[in-house]
Amino acid sequence: MQHALWIFLTGGVGCLTRFGILTVLSHHPPMATLICNMMGCLGAGICHQLLIEDRISQAVAVPLLLGFLGGLTTFSTFMLDAIGFYQRENMAHSAMYIIASLGMGFVLCILGSVLTRWALA
Repeated sequence: MQHALWIFLTGGVGCLTRFGILTVLSHHPPMATLICNMMGCLGAGICHQLLIEDRISQAVAVPLLLGFLGGLTTFSTFMLDAIGFYQRENMAHSAMYIIASLGMGFVLCILGSVLTRWALA
């Protein structure tokens, strides 16, 4: 039950963080979604590396990954933004947004892991 409470609380903080980023970048919502998702990928890579090197416990990692990063990131908004570009008949922007999100997300997740491994060495 205690895990559930921490996931709930950290998820709320993640949601509020995303809300703050969306508020600051309200003139360009797709960029705000991209930033939130990329921050989440970097954070996931860091958390994952800390976990596999036994630098944090699962009791800490689970609320961070499922709660905070889960609240911060959003796949559904990412897809809605991509569809928005498509519906405005801008297939090139839609494709670039999808490729950039997936490509940069993959790279940032690896980077978070590598940098954490380097910092702990």
